[in-house]
Amino acid sequence: MRIAYFSPLSPIKSGVSHYSEELLPLLQEEFDIDLIIDDYQPTNKEITSRFETINYLRYDWLLKERGYDMNIYQLGNNPYHVYIYNTLKKYPGIVVLHEGMLHHMIRALTIPFFDEASYYRELKENHGEEGEKVAKLVLSGLGSNLLYFLYPCFRRAVELSLGVIVHNQYLKDLVERECPDVPVSFVPMGIKPSEKRDGRKLKEALGLSDSYIISSFGLFSEMKGARTILNIFAHFHSLYPNSYFFIVGEVSNELPLDSMLAERGISNKVRTTGFVEKETYEDIIAITDVALNLRYPTGGETSASLLRLMSAGKPVITSNLGQFRELPDDTVIKIDPGKYEEMELFYTLELLYWRPDLRQAYGERAREYIIKNHPLEKEVEGYISFIKELKDKSKRELAKAQRRVARERAKFAKKLYHERLSQLADFQNINHPYPEIIKRAISELGIGGRGKEE
Repeated sequence: MRIAYFSPLSPIKSGVSHYSEELLPLLQEEFDIDLIIDDYQPTNKEITSRFETINYLRYDWLLKERGYDMNIYQLGNNPYHVYIYNTLKKYPGIVVLHEGMLHHMIRALTIPFFDEASYYRELKENHGEEGEKVAKLVLSGLGSNLLYFLYPCFRRAVELSLGVIVHNQYLKDLVERECPDVPVSFVPMGIKPSEKRDGRKLKEALGLSDSYIISSFGLFSEMKGARTILNIFAHFHSLYPNSYFFIVGEVSNELPLDSMLAERGISNKVRTTGFVEKETYEDIIAITDVALNLRYPTGGETSASLLRLMSAGKPVITSNLGQFRELPDDTVIKIDPGKYEEMELFYTLELLYWRPDLRQAYGERAREYIIKNHPLEKEVEGYISFIKELKDKSKRELAKAQRRVARERAKFAKKLYHERLSQLADFQNINHPYPEIIKRAISELGIGGRGKEE
């Protein structure tokens, strides 16, 4: 069976690159795979020596020449996936939806190129007339990340697909609710077991042998608790001067990190690495005493960095919402978003500081959970089963399912509209970084309080 596999690869700075490079060698044992990429040269020699990598601009010709049996689209919420989304519009296939949020990718596809008409069309096709109102707000400068999370723009990608793979039950439920006739398979994300590294020796080599290291992995942004984390770390460091905070990954362009650190007096105690290669990434995991993986709101993404931290036996503090609630309470420490979040985070960090036995216990249970529930081989089995299931369905049945989705839209549109109005109104009561923008957006949408069904 011949597969066209669409995904970013190294050196593209995306977690999906690393994800695909771990998955592909095992998938290759079952399928004949070509890798369809954007306009760059892949750098992972293990991948380039085993697979043919082809510029997506040649795909039309390749399809006629090679007759692929199935396309697999790794779809995420950033500009690296624009070419994938554009190809999906022409050629259906299996979408691996890494999060229930594609609005930022849709913006990257349209607004920077002054293509307002396409942005309006995407919002309308994903969210109906309500989406057109949101597009108007965004294009008039009243957009915000919170608004994008309320209007995530993943419906069209799902409806264009033959079926969808997701990595947690929360996202599966969300997709099935929006697109009830599209097949969805929950395949737990697979993680290679982390090698045990001597964190003490690595700390000594860095001159940090007596330090207490708190780390955050992945994009550092407002939506991932940046302001809360820095507030609490500043207070924590004033009491525990041997503490350091490592930001491992890119920092959001919207976050004025240097000034935020200077205002809190912690510039020399916060280390930023930018995007790092695998070896450095795993070294920093090894020296980490406690990791933070916060979200608010959530796009339903399964955090690969969280699973890797758990696999390495590290205690992780995460948010008690959405997909994170699926993790057992004895494997991660969950804190509630909202007005008590900072207090909970501080006292949890302090408790773990004084209780290395508790850190070890959480880390050991986390590692055991990942080994049992997230082996890479189990993920590959899920892919193979779903691919073969969809390949066996007739094209006529698939076409009928897609037409049913369109008819169902009207049935769900009114209910979803009022629910989103209610959610947006609720944001007024949350301590978040965009109060004035959200209030103006609420006013523009004509929301005086909770939405009520007419």
